Amino acid sequence: MKRALHIIMLMLAVCSQASGQQATTKKKAVDKITNGYEYVDLGLSVMWATKNVGAESPTDAGKFYAWGETKPKNEYSMFNYKYFSQTENEKIAGTYVAGKYTTGYTKYVSEIQAEKQGYDGFFDNKRLLDYSDDAARVIWGAKWCIPSLGEMNELCTQCEWAWIQMDGKWVYKITGPNGNYIILPAGGARFRMKTCYENEDGFYWTANAYAGPKNNGAYILHFNKDGHGITENETRYDGRVIRPVIKINKFQPRKEKNVIAP
Repeated sequence: MKRALHIIMLMLAVCSQASGQQATTKKKAVDKITNGYEYVDLGLSVMWATKNVGAESPTDAGKFYAWGETKPKNEYSMFNYKYFSQTENEKIAGTYVAGKYTTGYTKYVSEIQAEKQGYDGFFDNKRLLDYSDDAARVIWGAKWCIPSLGEMNELCTQCEWAWIQMDGKWVYKITGPNGNYIILPAGGARFRMKTCYENEDGFYWTANAYAGPKNNGAYILHFNKDGHGITENETRYDGRVIRPVIKINKFQPRKEKNVIAP
């Protein structure tokens, strides 16, 4: 009787252990999905999504967005950009189109850009996207967001990059310090009503606006078969793709030191 009782207790312990292992495995799988979107831990400061905003798969470019806008559109132009304005008033000093219009940006303008780029001299010195202007946060929800310049720079400098073909498309396989990887497709960019450089170049927005005097653009990750790196001052009203990131169990307001380009 004692032997039978011992066997039963042993079987219950084994079943309990197996159940615990299944629960652990299930929890681990759930931890890799937030709000319906998968992410990968590359061993960096943030988790990286497995696909672009609007994409069906990791090799799909997804949708194109102007910097600071949250909806794709048919045409990408300065004159239909959300934070650009022009007013017919010859008495206002500013940048003129055909001597008739004062034009300029109405948000994310540094003080040194104000005279030539701010609408009627406007500036706010905002250098990081508000979450309300972050397409990743607005569309995917939860804690998803467009990577900051610092987070994108981590991807560039701390990972191994391999230019490969996958699903008939040219992509970069980016392997993190811990051996996990993501795929970034060379989806090109949208200029006016045309997609250019598809399957040749990748153009990915960061959340940082350019702060220097040369223009009023934003920072991007740019890559092709010859290499990869951060490009400053990309025109904000053109269409680029977005690869979201997320901080798991660490809700933090977006804070990063202003980046002042030379």
